[in-house]
Amino acid sequence: NAINRQNRQLIARVQRFAQQLHTYHVSGIAPTARAKANVQQWQE
Repeated sequence: NAINRQNRQLIARVQRFAQQLHTYHVSGIAPTARAKANVQQWQE
């Protein structure tokens, strides 16, 4: 149903977000402008 679909989309976003953070942490590179935009979008 719609709620399950929304939950799956949300979980996918969380996993992508965590993966990005993990990548930055491991590689030591600063988040790009795009990543910052993603964070801002996430916080809304």
